[in-house]
Amino acid sequence: MIPGPFLAPGSGVPGSDITVRGGAGSMAVSFDELSASLGRLADCVEVIRLVGHRIHLLDWLTPAVARSVPADAVAVVDRTRTGLVVALGRLAEHVQGHTWRTRKALTAYWLAQRDAELGVLHARIAYPALILATTQLRILGLLRDGTAARAEPVPVGVDTRVEIRDLASIVTSQSLLSGGSTVRVVQLPRPDGTSAWIVQIPGTVTWNPSAGEQPNDLTADLELMARRSATLSVGVLDALDQAQRAAGRVGLRDPVMLTGHSLGGIAAASIAATPGARERHNITHVVTVGSPVAHIAVPEEVEVLSLVHTRDVVTRLGLAPNPDRLTWTTVERDVSDHGAVGYRETSRLAAEAIRTGSDPSLVRWAATAAPFLGAGTVSRGTADQRVNDYRVRRVTESRT
Repeated sequence: MIPGPFLAPGSGVPGSDITVRGGAGSMAVSFDELSASLGRLADCVEVIRLVGHRIHLLDWLTPAVARSVPADAVAVVDRTRTGLVVALGRLAEHVQGHTWRTRKALTAYWLAQRDAELGVLHARIAYPALILATTQLRILGLLRDGTAARAEPVPVGVDTRVEIRDLASIVTSQSLLSGGSTVRVVQLPRPDGTSAWIVQIPGTVTWNPSAGEQPNDLTADLELMARRSATLSVGVLDALDQAQRAAGRVGLRDPVMLTGHSLGGIAAASIAATPGARERHNITHVVTVGSPVAHIAVPEEVEVLSLVHTRDVVTRLGLAPNPDRLTWTTVERDVSDHGAVGYRETSRLAAEAIRTGSDPSLVRWAATAAPFLGAGTVSRGTADQRVNDYRVRRVTESRT
């Protein structure tokens, strides 16, 4: 399989203005399938040649046959055998030539892909520079991330609660958390007694470099973009722990989906890329909305769906395209809106493509995410989906 991300054209969804990259319809998947097919063709060439060789050596004209078969019939059989051997030889040459030309094209493509990988590597190398910058700013009393306070349960606003039934409703629920420091944990009970969990992380609320009580701020942005841990991430996992403990589901390996807008998506991807957190909480899915996450090494066993507006300047901060692989699907739309509300329409279009089956990557993603999308749950509406909101908070360090 082709390692890592590379630039690849996406496929437009019929009747929609979204473009889908990666996933089941990705070029990486097609590349792998074509490479495997070429291997099988090479095997066929050897089989064809072997069959031709054996036909050529076949001693069919035994004395008994020679006595019982007319001479002209023997001549016909010999000509047929010779023609068959020649035809098989030409077929082997044709298949071998086709295989060679295709391999040559794939090699050129692979080299181009590797050049793109180097670009991604350079982008990833750039982020550690943030570590030095943030360290220097801490000396000045800025960007001090402090520690995470215990996540505090808060009432769920009736006007912010949405029944989760598809991708569009997930993003709508996500958008209603904008402007605050509330992490939402949704429990979706399943018929077998297990549950699926969706954890929704809000985006940036303040760009003040002086870290305050709200952990989803500029400090968290820079910490997570530099691939370091942040108090926001600690608060998110504490909220999930509390919700699962209250439901008696701690440690029972229920599947977990993390979603987030902007900074929230960065936090979601970062948590999923952290081995201890991913394994302990069984994080299987991540949905990012307007988040620059290409540089985050989310493992391939986690299904990632990224919604990106191509003229959204925030998503360009990733400095590279999202990986093109089976388990990372990117939905693009040519608009500039960065707000979570603006991404609702993009999610609606993606959900419609899933419903109509018009894009294989989205259809496959939805199949893997079935426990989170209402399939196989006992939910009959919002009353059956248990929603828990938690206020996450940072305890700031003394600046004396």
